[in-house]
Amino acid sequence: MPVVDVQIDAANMEPGSVLLVEDDTDIREALTDVLQMERWSVEPAPNGRVALDRLRVGPPPDLMLLDLMMPVMDGFELLEHLRGAPGPTTVVLSASRDVGRVREHPLVRATLGKPVEVGLLLEILDQLRRTNGASRGSEHAPKLTNGDGAS
Repeated sequence: MPVVDVQIDAANMEPGSVLLVEDDTDIREALTDVLQMERWSVEPAPNGRVALDRLRVGPPPDLMLLDLMMPVMDGFELLEHLRGAPGPTTVVLSASRDVGRVREHPLVRATLGKPVEVGLLLEILDQLRRTNGASRGSEHAPKLTNGDGAS
């Protein structure tokens, strides 16, 4: 049987899709630009209600970046709607001191403070992309830590 030499060009692979839930237009647009430059497919949502509606239709995104403090439906409420159901691996972005309330949620894999350190965010997303397939929606998936040692 012949041996087939398969070479994968990882530099040209698409990283995946991100649902970016952020009410601040400037932050949402800046993160969208950065993620798209890194070849992520980004779908922005200005609040949790829009994100929940999006998650109820179509294929789920690979990852969700979630702000906690938003009008209409905040990140806390969105996570409660998703509790007990399969959903996207989630990275919480927040300046809120209440971020500890969501660290143990089954979908949350990492938390980052605002302002967001872009290099750290991209590093975390890359780590999650590599481990996401087996751990999506699993309570047993590893939690990642940010530079401050907080998960």
